Amino acid sequence: MTTTKNNIESKNNQEFFTNGKKYRCIKSVVMKKGGKTAFKAGNIYEQVGEPTHWVGWLRDEQGDRHAWPQPVYIADTVKTWGTKPEDIDPRLYFEQVEGTKETEDVKEAEGIKVGDRVKVKSQDTPADVTAISEDGKYFTVKFAHPVREFWTDNTMQTATYSRYGITRNYDRMTGEEIVGNAQYYAEQLKYGPASIIEYELAGVALRTESTREDVEPDSREGWGNEFRVTIRHQTGDTTETMTLSETAELLARMYQEEQGKAA
Repeated sequence: MTTTKNNIESKNNQEFFTNGKKYRCIKSVVMKKGGKTAFKAGNIYEQVGEPTHWVGWLRDEQGDRHAWPQPVYIADTVKTWGTKPEDIDPRLYFEQVEGTKETEDVKEAEGIKVGDRVKVKSQDTPADVTAISEDGKYFTVKFAHPVREFWTDNTMQTATYSRYGITRNYDRMTGEEIVGNAQYYAEQLKYGPASIIEYELAGVALRTESTREDVEPDSREGWGNEFRVTIRHQTGDTTETMTLSETAELLARMYQEEQGKAA
C-alpha cells in the first residue's frame, strides 16, 4: 500500500478497530503488488468479524479481506512485515463512522435470511446469520460454539462469509453438507469460485458456463440464471442452454446414476 508520509507519532495508540463500527475511507488504498485500488476514498467499509486487541479486518472492493494492526502494534508489525509505519497505520486511511445508518438493514439476500441457521463450509460447523451486508454479498454469522481461527491460536465467535462460504443444504442430524442433490449443484453453479465448471458424472463429461456475456472466466461476479451446458459424447458434443434449475437437476440425476452404478 502506498501513501504520502505523515506524522503519526503524535497520534495516541488507543484501539482503532472496535466492535460494531464502520469505517469511511479518507484516502484510497493502492496495493503495491499489481497497483489495485483496494479501498476507495469516500466509501464505507464494514469489518470482517470481530477485531482483536492487536488486529482488525476490513473487506475490500474485490471481496478480499485485509488485516490492519491496532495502532499500538504498528511498530511490531513493521518488523514482521518489512514495511513502513505510514503504509499500514489505519488512521491514515480510515475514520470511524459514528452513529450513521446508511441504509435500512438487509434482512434477506440470495435465499438466506437473518436468523437462518446455516453451515459454514470452511469451519464445518453450524452458525446463525446475524447480519447481511448492504450489497447482499456477505453474511455475518455467529457460530453455535467458538471456533479456532486458521491463522492464530485464538478463537472467534463471529465471522463474515460470501454466499458460497455458507449453505442451508446440510443434514440437520449429522451436520454434513448434502452432496449431489439439485441444491448442491445450484450453489456450485451460482456461487462457486469459477463461472466455468467441468464435471464428469456417469462416464459423461459436462462443461457448464454462464451465458452472460459480461462474465469473465474465473470471475466471482455476475452469475445469471441461464447456463450453456456442453455434453461430450463419443459421437460428438451436444450444447444446450438451460436454466439454473434445469442444469442443477440434470447434474443431480447424473450423480444419482453414477452412485447407482457404483453400488
